[in-house]
Amino acid sequence: AYEKVNGTWVVYGMGDQIAGAMINYQGVQDPRGNQSSMGRFTFAPPARPDGRWTVKKAEFVPQWYDTTTGRVVNLNTAIEGGAEHHRPVRDRIRDMVLGRGAEADGLVMGE
Repeated sequence: AYEKVNGTWVVYGMGDQIAGAMINYQGVQDPRGNQSSMGRFTFAPPARPDGRWTVKKAEFVPQWYDTTTGRVVNLNTAIEGGAEHHRPVRDRIRDMVLGRGAEADGLVMGE
């Protein structure tokens, strides 16, 4: 999840960008272990020499690690290219990322 705390962006548990097959206690692969997001923050320089940098744009990019090909997949790009089977995974990641109200503070899903 992502959230803004006292004006500072905080990102909790972005997930595993690269991981092997995750096996649960029943011996079955748990695909959530290969789902994650990448935070992307664009900064603006201080208006004054003694000022602070500020976040101009806050984004997240949902991704999935394909254990078969050994590649990180940008889920938005894959869906845009016709891989509709990735939509539920992307939506689940989006819901987790936005679960602490970050959308109201300006966090958007990037490409």
